[in-house]
Amino acid sequence: MAAFNTMIEWLQAYWNEVVYLSLQHLQIVAVSSALAIVIALPIGVWMSRPNNRRRAMAVMQVLNIGQAVPKLALLTLAMTLVGVGAPAAIFALWVATPLAFLVGGGGLGELIFTGIDLNDYGMMLAGAIATAGLAMLVDMLCGLLQRASVSRGLQLAAR
Repeated sequence: MAAFNTMIEWLQAYWNEVVYLSLQHLQIVAVSSALAIVIALPIGVWMSRPNNRRRAMAVMQVLNIGQAVPKLALLTLAMTLVGVGAPAAIFALWVATPLAFLVGGGGLGELIFTGIDLNDYGMMLAGAIATAGLAMLVDMLCGLLQRASVSRGLQLAAR
C-alpha cells in the first residue's frame, strides 16, 4: 500500500506536466493514427482482392521492413526527412515508435526521459504511470467504440 501511495504522490507532484504532456501526446498519436488509417485502409482493401494475392505478398514484405529496423534508426530517418519536432514524431509514430520525445515531438516521454536524465524516479514514474494509464484509457474507449459500431449479429457470430 505504501508503494501505491508513493506513486500517487509522484503523479500529484507532476500533475500539471502530466496533463499538458498527455494532451500533447494524444494530439501526436491522433494525427499519426489518422495518417496510418488513411494510408493502410486502401492498401489493405487492395491487398484483400484475390487478383492481387501475389503482389499483396510482396507489399506485405516491404511493409514488414519497419518491424525489423531498430526504432532509433527510424527516429534518425524521421529527423533526416522532416526535421526535429512534431512532424518527425508524427512520422516516427506513423511508421512505429513510442519514442516521439527523442525527436522533439513532446508527449509523456518527456517526463520519462527527463526523469532518467535527472535520476528523478518520481518524475520518471509519473510519466510511465500516466503513459500506461493513457494507453489503457484509449484502449478501453476504442473497445467501447468498436462494440457500439459493430452490429449485434456480427458480435454474436465472432464468439
